[in-house]
Amino acid sequence: MDERPFPHGPLPQPPPSRRGFLVVGGLAAVAAGGGAWWALSDDGTKSASPPAALLAQLHDARTAEADLIATLRAALKHAGSHGAVLRQLRSDHVAHAKAIDALIADVLYPSKPGTSPGTVNPPSGRISMATLRAGETRAARVATHRAAQLTGQAAVLLASIAACEATHAELLR
Repeated sequence: MDERPFPHGPLPQPPPSRRGFLVVGGLAAVAAGGGAWWALSDDGTKSASPPAALLAQLHDARTAEADLIATLRAALKHAGSHGAVLRQLRSDHVAHAKAIDALIADVLYPSKPGTSPGTVNPPSGRISMATLRAGETRAARVATHRAAQLTGQAAVLLASIAACEATHAELLR
């Protein structure tokens, strides 16, 4: 004897009823209409301008990147055997600055072009590896603090930058 529950196939099922088609179709139409209405409706609660604290954090982060770029540019003048590492760190900071600019332009000012900070005066004279390491460590700490105060895309970007700054500090040991 066959041990399967339905040895000759599944039990025959009655065909779907017209009432079932109408009920399910009606519910689907109502759900689609409600979804479209919700997506297209603007109740005026969307903020026209970004929060001032978010703007301040992003502008501070951009200025910090500009400071690090200027310091690394000055350090490269007397880099010696560390030149390749310092060039890589500088290119990382340039990428961070561009990412912050893009976030400001795309998310916060969608109809306006991005702004860039004023020129930063690079430090003069020789810059020691210890000074660079301390700057990267400080930048990682500050970026972590900024990221913790934000949410969304800005928090993710600044947390990623903080991790990169911490890595830079380790590379300079």
